[in-house]
Amino acid sequence: MNNIAANIPEFQSDLPPTLWDWELMREKDKNMFIRCSFEELTYEIAQKYWITKNPHGKALDICTGIGASAIAMTAAGLSDVTAIDIDPTALVRAQDSANALGMRNIKFIRGNMLNLPIADKSIEFLTALNCLYLTNWRGLVRAASEIDRVTQLGAQIVVHLVSAQTPAFQKAKNNRKDMIDDHTVLGQSAWGINDRPEPLCYTTEAELNDLFKNFDTKITHVPSASGHSLGYIVLGEKTK
Repeated sequence: MNNIAANIPEFQSDLPPTLWDWELMREKDKNMFIRCSFEELTYEIAQKYWITKNPHGKALDICTGIGASAIAMTAAGLSDVTAIDIDPTALVRAQDSANALGMRNIKFIRGNMLNLPIADKSIEFLTALNCLYLTNWRGLVRAASEIDRVTQLGAQIVVHLVSAQTPAFQKAKNNRKDMIDDHTVLGQSAWGINDRPEPLCYTTEAELNDLFKNFDTKITHVPSASGHSLGYIVLGEKTK
C-alpha cells in the first residue's frame, strides 16, 4: 500500500466529487457499452481469462457510470459482479440498463473510489476505466491504495490512466496555468455539471508502476492520431 495513504481510516478528498450530467449524453450513448472500446476490452478479457480462472470470482467495477464494464463482465459470464459509483443518477441508469438486459444479479452500490465500501482482499477481478484520474495526485495515490487493499493475491485488474506525455499536460506544466499540483490540471469535462472545472491527474509510466507496485503489470499506451501517448491501459496481476 502506498505510504501516503496508509493508516488513514477515512480519506478526505481535497476536491468535490466528479459528477456528470447524464441528461447531456446523446441518446446513442445510453447503449455505449455495446460499442465503447474499453467495454469491449473488458468483455474480451473476462471471456478469455477471468471465466476460465473462476467464473464465480468476485468482480468489482469502480466508477461504473451507466454500468458499461459491469454489464460487459456479466455478459462474458461472471456471476458475482459489484458496480460502484458516487453518482446516484448514474446508478439508476446502470440498474435500468442491466435490468433491460435481464442482468438482475449485478450489485449496484453508491460509493467513492477513495473509500471503497468493499472488504479487504475480497476482489478477484477489477476494472477502473475512465475515472481514476478524475482527482488530484493525493487522491490518485489513495485510489490506487484502495485497489491494493480490496484485491486478493492473484487478483487481475484492468485500469485506465492519462499520460503525462500529452501535449495539453506539457503545455499546462510549462506555464503552470490551472495546475493544482505537479500532476493535476483543472479543466472542463464534456459531461461536467454546471460547467464546474474538473481535475485531470496525469502520470508517467514510472509513476504508474510505483502506484501498482504490488502488481505484475503490462502497460499499453493509447496513442493519438499524431502518435503521442494519450493514456495507458494497465493489465495487472497481484503478486504480493
